[in-house]
Amino acid sequence: MILLNQLRPSALLVGLFIVTACSKPDPALVVPPTPVKPLVVVNSGPETTPASQSTAWELTLDESFDKSLDDSRWRPEWPCQNGNSTCFFNGRYEAVYLAPNVSVADGNLTLETKQQNYIDWDKKEYAFSSGVVTSAGGRFNQQYGYFEVRMKPTSTPGNDPAFWLAAMNGWPPEIDIAEIPGGYAGKLCGQSLHAGPNDVFKSDGTIKNTDVGISNFNDAYHTYGLLWEANKLVWYVDGKETRRITNNVNVPDEPLFVLLSDEIRRDNGEWFGNPTAGTYPAKTQFDWVRVWKKK
Repeated sequence: MILLNQLRPSALLVGLFIVTACSKPDPALVVPPTPVKPLVVVNSGPETTPASQSTAWELTLDESFDKSLDDSRWRPEWPCQNGNSTCFFNGRYEAVYLAPNVSVADGNLTLETKQQNYIDWDKKEYAFSSGVVTSAGGRFNQQYGYFEVRMKPTSTPGNDPAFWLAAMNGWPPEIDIAEIPGGYAGKLCGQSLHAGPNDVFKSDGTIKNTDVGISNFNDAYHTYGLLWEANKLVWYVDGKETRRITNNVNVPDEPLFVLLSDEIRRDNGEWFGNPTAGTYPAKTQFDWVRVWKKK
């Protein structure tokens, strides 16, 4: 996913793209906090967990989706990323993103993708509609901390459900905390950093099947987290570390906002798959979103 600072995604995107599937946990690990259940140190590492040191962490966003969508926290449109906090748009890549495709019920946020013809305000035609919510426009942003979501993504081809962070003043930076590409039928968890001044879509490793004991991310709810510190990123799935970047000057050092989305993209199988081969309606559900920062 790449957010643009214009109304159309045709501009040249420049950045560094670091992507991986969920990989083996690091034995020396501090697992970030969660109020749901106590977390343990993976592989009995020597460090104590922030969960056991709750006085060191402050909960800054606690969204359980137990009421209607809170407009003070979320907006069901894409931000323009041009520094204007009131600029938003709906059409992006293969789909138009509509408020009716976003719903809150039974303690879940649901983003529904439909195969339908739609003509946007600028006469552009779309064959799909989908949903997105973001905390952009001054609703919520934060520099550093621990970001976590519990979600159940769709696995239909051409869909790219994700939990990620981006900046209001342009792209990059971007941090993908969990991106589940439809081209792989839910068998991969993309964990990515887009940053830096040079080139587009560079990778530091090969995407491969997860080895954290999850054969299909779409079968059930899972928890996805990110610890973000100065020059450091650590990703988690269900409380276990799956990847880390350390001593990297490209790690963002500015406040980022939160996005929950299901993008409709087409690459005929390399990552997204072909949306016309999908099964619709397709639903991605989010149980909660929580963010902490160190006191």
